[in-house]
Amino acid sequence: MDKLPPELLKVPRQALDILRYMGRAGLDFATTSTMEADSGLSSRSISKGIRGLVTQGYVNHDGNYGYALTDKGTKAIGDLQQFDAAQAGATEATTTQDYHELLYAVMPNPIAYVGDATLQLGFDSPSPVSGQLILRVDVTGGTLSPTELTIELEKGATPAPQHIAFAAPQQMGSIRFRVEAMQMVSMTDVHIAGGMFFDVQLAQQNSTQNYAWQGRITLQG
Repeated sequence: MDKLPPELLKVPRQALDILRYMGRAGLDFATTSTMEADSGLSSRSISKGIRGLVTQGYVNHDGNYGYALTDKGTKAIGDLQQFDAAQAGATEATTTQDYHELLYAVMPNPIAYVGDATLQLGFDSPSPVSGQLILRVDVTGGTLSPTELTIELEKGATPAPQHIAFAAPQQMGSIRFRVEAMQMVSMTDVHIAGGMFFDVQLAQQNSTQNYAWQGRITLQG
């Protein structure tokens, strides 16, 4: 399947992410808490995706925070899997090479609630390719500025780390950050390189030490 069915283009990207997750996990029913714990999606993304799935009839709400696939939803998962397999096969047929790199996120942990902190994103090794890498960042609480970064990759050089200002929400507990990486292979070809998510605790004051998380992404060259 070279193209997604037109009806699947009517739902937000987060809805497709949820269908892909349920397909990978072999689920025909899932709660929002299960999705948030296992899918890597933020609660905001899950909420947006679920609204699209319910509106278009891909899942039904059972009244107890759970969502069950409809026949339409089961078929949609099959269509997505066929489409993704076709895209993967097309990628393998090209002469590009995949490079697996570690993306690092660094910031204090815990962070003071109603406080400010800086999130640093970057790599600690030379890039195997040249081009642009776009990082989109989302968080379940608080605000980020900016929410999207562009890293200029130069083959053989380590990219300079990028910084995002974070203002914490007025709450205790924990928040989840999600980073999505997209590589501009050409002016018209965007490669979804992967990403990462990590949880940060909120406390009365910032930690005096930074904490580092890492996620594996795949660059093409």
